[in-house]
Amino acid sequence: MRRNVIVITGISAALAALWLLTGWASFKTATFFGLRDGFIQLTGVLGFWFLTLCVLLAARPVWLESAMGGLDKMYRVHKWAGILAMAIVVIHWFLAAGFKILMQFGIMASSGGRPAGHGGPGTAEQTLLQRLTGPAHWTSQWAFYLMIVLGLIALLTFIGYRVFALSHRLESVIYLALVFHSAVLFTRAYWLSPIGVLTAIMMAIGAVYATLIFFRVANNARRVRGTVVTVERHPELSTLKIGIKLEKKWIGHRAGQFAFLKTRFLDEPHPFSIASEWNDGRILYFFVKELGDYTKRLPSSIKEGDVVRVEGPYGRFNFVDGKKSQIWIGGGIGITPFIGRLRELAAKSDRTAKITLYYSVSRSDGGLEDEIRSDAAKAGVQLKIWDSARLGRLTGEKIMEENPDWKEGSVWFCGPAGFMKTLRRSLINAGMNSGDFHRELFNIR
Repeated sequence: MRRNVIVITGISAALAALWLLTGWASFKTATFFGLRDGFIQLTGVLGFWFLTLCVLLAARPVWLESAMGGLDKMYRVHKWAGILAMAIVVIHWFLAAGFKILMQFGIMASSGGRPAGHGGPGTAEQTLLQRLTGPAHWTSQWAFYLMIVLGLIALLTFIGYRVFALSHRLESVIYLALVFHSAVLFTRAYWLSPIGVLTAIMMAIGAVYATLIFFRVANNARRVRGTVVTVERHPELSTLKIGIKLEKKWIGHRAGQFAFLKTRFLDEPHPFSIASEWNDGRILYFFVKELGDYTKRLPSSIKEGDVVRVEGPYGRFNFVDGKKSQIWIGGGIGITPFIGRLRELAAKSDRTAKITLYYSVSRSDGGLEDEIRSDAAKAGVQLKIWDSARLGRLTGEKIMEENPDWKEGSVWFCGPAGFMKTLRRSLINAGMNSGDFHRELFNIR
């Protein structure tokens, strides 16, 4: 995650530097409105870069997932890139339109016209770009207002997943409107400069991916139909186990990965961890916790025989690190990827790492726990079921006490974010290398 932040920060700084090399003349003017014009262009370039990054991440391309270390990391970057894009675009809007509003109400003195060289009235009015200037302005105004609304929908987690997913699809239309705005209003003299060429490349790539997202064809090659063959309820844990038999074109998966599941009653797919190893029977199992509006409706809506669509696999939570010992911690529904790994290990004969699995759960479910115990025994993994309702939250101190060689090993965690942060801080403060604490960051919002 830190590497991703460094790379994106570096690219952003490089774009800003390239623009300054090209547009430095804007900052040499002594007038306030000359400086304003320069900052309008600079914030436009940076805002457009972060919006393009958001579109790329939303499209979930395989090449980008590999480079960024997993889709969970991509979505974390997507969230913060979106917040940065909104902040920069708000500044851009205020510089471009906000000042005009202040001047209209007499709060600010008029500039007396735009600086020379920007194509004001009477200069090349018959050219195509000049005729498109008006539409570019009002299109971007509406796109800006809609982007703010849809951005707030994404950040307000009490709004249901269905509305969130639909709003994110509409963001692709807003992006295309802003491509039109940027292409028309970008300073003409800059197009043949390095920053102009890079901006054109961003527009082309972003427009292609935004179109694919809107028409829901961005990842067709990774989608496969399947039939629900098992629906098993665990009411004590508010959890549903779903078995899906896939068609033959599924490319297979590794334990710890997840897939997007689209059912008949929801237009947008939802991600779930895969709770099974890959087998010739082509049956995937998912454990679904009833948490949000989508997952709470799933038990009453899905049934055996339903045709569904599965997209994937995604994720790099793959348990590969070369350590001689590993400590796995599954909090609640976070046990799912470990179940798949247990079954994968049971089918192998070359197990070398010593593994201890902590299953932290607040409510007991005998059937599921018996299943996990059986899987752990077959895989040669030491299982410790931690009853948090009786014993309190599992702590780093307890893990260190029960695993004397913890510094030489690694930790793999999947569960609630607060639980993860507390454990990670405790272990790292005690001397664990931060790179040896692996966690699934997946939180789509």
